[in-house]
Amino acid sequence: MIVDLLLRVSRDSDNRLSGTVAINGAGEARAFSGTLELMSVFEELVPVKPAAAEHTGLASNASVPAGD
Repeated sequence: MIVDLLLRVSRDSDNRLSGTVAINGAGEARAFSGTLELMSVFEELVPVKPAAAEHTGLASNASVPAGD
């Protein structure tokens, strides 16, 4: 799945990235301040594709072998 995001970003006096991110053409923009918050916003806005999670072993229903 491809999601088009609209990113408006600037640097403050401390050289920190801040701005907003929105799905292009839909929804409210989400504000961020700093790279970690930006990554959190990306994770919230971009849905997880179940097939990709299963392929990488990150699916919630993946079984983990019991330790001996």
